[in-house]
Amino acid sequence: MQEIRSCGECSACCTTHAVKALKNSFVPCVHTAATGGCQIYPDRPLGCRRYRCAWLQGELKLSERPDHLGLVVNSFAHQRVSGELSDQLPINVLEVWEGAASTRIGVAFLARLASYGLAIEIITFGSIKVDESVGPEPYVDRLLD
Repeated sequence: MQEIRSCGECSACCTTHAVKALKNSFVPCVHTAATGGCQIYPDRPLGCRRYRCAWLQGELKLSERPDHLGLVVNSFAHQRVSGELSDQLPINVLEVWEGAASTRIGVAFLARLASYGLAIEIITFGSIKVDESVGPEPYVDRLLD
């Protein structure tokens, strides 16, 4: 049975994602509490209610919560074709803060994702880097640097 997760103090997507009529991507939401989490959680906009990252869906390890990792991974659900993950659609990974994908923990995480043979699309502060690789080598090499 899959555990039920809640956002709790995590507010990573409150920075990475745009919310219509509220904020643009990569701009912290004005409703983010100083200690994390959302000040208007019970009354948050519909776009916020509907978004569920891969961690919240239980698709990532408990230790890979976006605010700790510095990376928000969109749910793998849209990458599924006939119930299987498609290697044709990239996994979207958004940096919560600039350089998060280049940290030791970020690189190790991306290597684990890449080891599944899936393309990764890293989205950071207005730039998109698509890694078409089907293995962890580029990330493992960066770990060894």
